[in-house]
Amino acid sequence: MFWLGCLGLLLIFSYGIFSKNRLDKHGILLNAHTSEWAHLSTMNTSLKYELYFHGRKILGNNSFKKISGLHDFEDRNFPVMYDTLLGTSQLLIEPADFQEFNIPYPDSLNWVLQYLK
Repeated sequence: MFWLGCLGLLLIFSYGIFSKNRLDKHGILLNAHTSEWAHLSTMNTSLKYELYFHGRKILGNNSFKKISGLHDFEDRNFPVMYDTLLGTSQLLIEPADFQEFNIPYPDSLNWVLQYLK
């Protein structure tokens, strides 16, 4: 039973790395519109968003510890990296999010910086 649990954790960890690498290499930059913060688990609050790719609505959510639950981030537009094959996505809000993909931080998001101090 112990080994089965370890294998499960390894698979989850490996998939996370794989999908992040795919976004970095094969992701495309799109626009996403945030809706609300959702409690998806007892310890995790995620910002829900939607994006459109080839006319198809795609829903996503990502966690952001520093801004978690702040209503100023709801009903806003943010860039998002989207993997067209796996369907994974990563909302880009903080400067570190942009750095992961070697994208310059846009001036239009400078208002976010006050929340990250």
